[in-house]
Amino acid sequence: AGVKVPDNQKVFLGTGDDLQIYHDGSKSLITDSGTGWLEINTNNLRVQNAAANETLLYATENGAVDLYYDNSKKFETTNTGATITGNLNLFSSSSTLTDLNFTDSALNVYARVEGGKSGSGVGDLRFHTYSGGLSEQARITSAGEVYIGSTAANGQGKLFVNDSSGATTTQAHIRNAVSTGTAKVFLNLDDSKYASVGLENGDLIFRNSTSSTPTERLRINASGTLIVAAGGNLQMASNGRIFVGNGGNATNPMFANVSDTNTGIAFPSADTMMFTTGGSERLRIASTGLVTVTGRAGAAANTAID
Repeated sequence: AGVKVPDNQKVFLGTGDDLQIYHDGSKSLITDSGTGWLEINTNNLRVQNAAANETLLYATENGAVDLYYDNSKKFETTNTGATITGNLNLFSSSSTLTDLNFTDSALNVYARVEGGKSGSGVGDLRFHTYSGGLSEQARITSAGEVYIGSTAANGQGKLFVNDSSGATTTQAHIRNAVSTGTAKVFLNLDDSKYASVGLENGDLIFRNSTSSTPTERLRINASGTLIVAAGGNLQMASNGRIFVGNGGNATNPMFANVSDTNTGIAFPSADTMMFTTGGSERLRIASTGLVTVTGRAGAAANTAID
């Protein structure tokens, strides 16, 4: 029953035999060679294997177009774009680079990611942005080095930020959008020695440790006070010096105990030192070498020792 057409015998449709359907002995063919295009009108289109037990393509009116591999969906169009399940492999005829371009509807490229295939850039990942033309702005090399504003290795370490614009200030920002939050940079050596620099609620904090949780060692608070953590020492070489300007008085000496701020040493004028306790001057050494002791026991107040 039905209509049987032998191999290589064609069914012709159209005045000029525009549409031909036939089997050539090894495959089935639908050939449309006339005016216009081949159009299939349907609410749903499913393409299956010869055994009708695996889906190859499924398209739905006002819905998705799905592509399958071995009856498993791998690609699906959506109302916002497309969804890919699994890996997306990009191939380019270029001998050195494969590009992923971001374009407008007219296919004008406004951003690009390049993958190095061979040559000196093999394994590189390069990022381009558009400002009057495409230019490379960042690169991750096959060695894991990251360059921002530079396109070549330069011996500056694993993260290098370069500003070649001629600006007088080069900046690298780490931003926490929460104004009372924390922004930290962590450093480690052989995964056993750790350090961090953090901005926490306006304070700049330096931490280090041999554990994965660095301990605070130094803090510069929001008012500009430098604080060495408990147990820490301020140490310098034998030829080092600490400089302070003239200043301080009996109640606010230049050098003082954090828990006893009105006892310490002040420099009220050039070539003069003052020692205070309890907010009162007790001893002064003048530029002439004259030592004045205030309130010395067993002697009159303001006794001078020359």
